[in-house]
Amino acid sequence: MQIYQTALITGATSGIGRAFAGALAAQGSNLILTGRRQALLEQTAAGLRAQYGVQVTVLPAELSDERDICRIEALIRATQLDLLVNNAGFGLRGCFQDGPLEPYLQMERVHIGCTVRLTYAALEQMCARDSGAIINVASDAAYMIVPANAFYSGTKAFIKQFSEGLYLDLRGRGSHVRVQALCPGLTRTDFQLKMGMPKGKQRNRGVMRWQEPETVAARSLRCLERGRPVCHCGGAMGIAERVLCVFMPLLLPAGSALVSCSAGRLIWKLRFPGILTVTQSLNGVRISSILNPTDHTAGGDFKWVKRY
Repeated sequence: MQIYQTALITGATSGIGRAFAGALAAQGSNLILTGRRQALLEQTAAGLRAQYGVQVTVLPAELSDERDICRIEALIRATQLDLLVNNAGFGLRGCFQDGPLEPYLQMERVHIGCTVRLTYAALEQMCARDSGAIINVASDAAYMIVPANAFYSGTKAFIKQFSEGLYLDLRGRGSHVRVQALCPGLTRTDFQLKMGMPKGKQRNRGVMRWQEPETVAARSLRCLERGRPVCHCGGAMGIAERVLCVFMPLLLPAGSALVSCSAGRLIWKLRFPGILTVTQSLNGVRISSILNPTDHTAGGDFKWVKRY
């Protein structure tokens, strides 16, 4: 098992970031934790120190703020960092053109700008000593064309492509530095709550299988040890999304998509008249086709499909 002496995790206050902190502390790693909510960071740090006896440094930061990013860059350059986990991120509900621009610019700064800058700062020292690893948290959404979530899925697609490209660049040079794109599927975190999905809706239904953040972190670290450039944690639904993404660019011009952002409930419907209809919601996927006109629902409650 690879032991990372010092690891920095962004977005470590809850969810997948906090799960990474717990998994790494259990292995004996000293940690640098960043996040917006200082009280939660301090609480997490105190628990890890008491349980595992590791050193934990807390660095409260808003990663859309230039000054805070500069502070973290400076810290990385002043520290012999063995592992960087770029986990910080957030979601936005609704169609891009229907809301103010600033939240999307903030998302770009956090998802793309911060990931690129911290990765660059870490690679400077890691490449110089030919050791170290970086995990950039993307999403299964990186594989999908997602109406009413175009900007989020676009930023996650960038993170995935960027990380895979870095992996190939480093491997081509014979470097021992590793880079991974982590693409989790449905995970029970604060992210879902902030997106308007209460815990009561986070149930396993059909191909929709929920996972705990601890499962995601553990799988990511195993994949990293095995040298895999992409780690998938999406179960059957993640596989379906990756298969669908191959055909979606070919199908979209021939079909018609309807998108409803009413009350943030979307959702999208792809129609090929007389052949296939696919409706996706926050709660599941419904498919009817010429081969079987009966709707097949992969989880979810579609009582409100009439809202289209």
